Amino acid sequence: LSVSAAAQLVAPALLAGADATRGVILSRVRENLAALGRALHPASCVTLGPAEAGWYATARLPRTRSELDWVLDLARDGVAAQPGWFYEFEDEAWLVLSLLTPPADFAEGTATLLRLAESG
Repeated sequence: LSVSAAAQLVAPALLAGADATRGVILSRVRENLAALGRALHPASCVTLGPAEAGWYATARLPRTRSELDWVLDLARDGVAAQPGWFYEFEDEAWLVLSLLTPPADFAEGTATLLRLAESG
């Protein structure tokens, strides 16, 4: 498909700001990943999965409920997460968390996740 005239007109401005945008995204991803790493202390029942790239983190949860139940329980508390089976994880229970979330919201969501996990 061809690019619309409007997109062609704004392309130079968008490309000119690409480095700054990348910097903001990288800073936020690093900040949220570091905060998640600090929140998941060694005794935590939630562990950080391996990071391969991108702006997502994976969290391994206790198998006290299905991934769908984890996602639904978190959603009831205002936290959005994706189940591991969306990403073809072979076993449960994994969540995929967006590191693009504003840091204050990410910290609140992490606290909610840990509270839910530690309560069983």
